Amino acid sequence: MQITVDGFVAGPQGQLDWMTWDMDEQLISFINQLTDTSDTILLGRKMTEGFIKSWEQVITQPNSPEYSFAQKW
Repeated sequence: MQITVDGFVAGPQGQLDWMTWDMDEQLISFINQLTDTSDTILLGRKMTEGFIKSWEQVITQPNSPEYSFAQKW
């Protein structure tokens, strides 16, 4: 989970523009390790729809650098 230093997950209108999207190999490896060792992933009702649509899109692109991660979701 990404959270700001002052404890916020999103901006006042739900913006996520502050999050890190330019991930390097070290960060991707860390995220994969966290995912592989998790038993449960909880999604809020506002996040679920976009989350599912996003990973469904990635899973149709085997050449995507996120493809192997998308298979986990």
